[in-house]
Formats: sequence, C-alpha cells, structure tokens
Amino acid sequence: MTCFYVCRHASRGNVTRRDPAGGQSACIYANYLAHPEEERNTLTGYRIANQIIATEPMKSLILQPISPGDHCVTDARMMEHMRREGATGNHPAARPAWASTRRRPSPPN
Repeated sequence: MTCFYVCRHASRGNVTRRDPAGGQSACIYANYLAHPEEERNTLTGYRIANQIIATEPMKSLILQPISPGDHCVTDARMMEHMRREGATGNHPAARPAWASTRRRPSPPN
C-alpha cells in the first residue's frame, strides 16, 4: 500500500447540525478533491509514489500491483479510483461560529 495526502486543501466542505438541540452527531460533508488544484496535486503524488516504487529496493519487494490495476490508465480513471477508494489523513474538526466570540478562561494563578 502506498499512501500520500494533499496537506493544504483548497476544497471546503461543511458541518451541519442534524437537530437544533445538538443531541445527534453533526453531519460532516468533507467535499474532498472538489478543487482542480487538489486533483493535480493528488495525481502528482500518485506519479511520484509510482516512481519510488519502480526504484530499487522497493521494486524487488513488489510481486505485482494489486490496486488500482491496469484499467486506470487515464487521469480521469485514476481520479475515479481515488475518490472511490481514498481516505483522508486529516482529522476533521470544526468549531461553531460563536466559539470565536466567547471569552477564554483566565489561566490559573
């Protein structure tokens, strides 16, 4: 398995409440890979990873590629595969808009 991540995302998702009282967990829509810059960076990362894998000593450790397979010969097919199989290395987090207006507690003396 080869892993690489886009570290500075241009795409923006959103977090919404499922109910006004906040009793249910929030609904997170990450919107990964929505920005063309992220697609370019992801494809570049994939190509660099393949160059590394094709170089010794990595090359001799690989018997055969498992995924994505020979059907991913175009950028469009590769992005389709990454959207379907990919995951994030980020830890999504959010804070409500009102949180920036709250006073921080004073440090203990």
